[in-house]
Amino acid sequence: MDLSIGQTILQLRKKCKMTQDQLAKNIGVTAQAVSKWETDVSYPDISILPIMAKFFGVSVDYILGYNIQEKNMDINEYLKEIEQLNFNHNYNEALRLVEEIQTFPINYDVEYQRGKAKQGLAQTKNSDKDLYTYQAISVFEMIIQNCIESKIIDQSKLALAGIFNDIGEHDKAINILKSIESHIC
Repeated sequence: MDLSIGQTILQLRKKCKMTQDQLAKNIGVTAQAVSKWETDVSYPDISILPIMAKFFGVSVDYILGYNIQEKNMDINEYLKEIEQLNFNHNYNEALRLVEEIQTFPINYDVEYQRGKAKQGLAQTKNSDKDLYTYQAISVFEMIIQNCIESKIIDQSKLALAGIFNDIGEHDKAINILKSIESHIC
């Protein structure tokens, strides 16, 4: 069960056997502010969160209830399903799941699967072929420009080269292929 920010603050304060007044004095706010946080009437100011996190010896993510490892496990489960959907040419369902797990910061594995689904739709849909081709190119170019993981970058380059080859832009495809790291070739 996820705790609210207020419940998390209350739990941390009680664990330290402190009153609201004691916590307030230690982090530079009023006891009334702490009371409002703990009852979910209001939230701490963003500038207080790092102070509170340091005081309790936890991360700001912990206070906010954001568990990065848990979120990544959820995303990885979805990714397996999306990869399978793309493999089975069920591109619309793959895109629906991509939209469902849209995250910030951007998860480039998810974006890569979005590009693969758009690429697949471009190959199967005659009426929207140009639109899906353009969208796939845009996704893969965004990954290449912004991602720092060479494996995902190179997978995106390979997919992009395939698209350019399919649309007859062979020189672009060859130049992209030449830039791919050796671990993928």
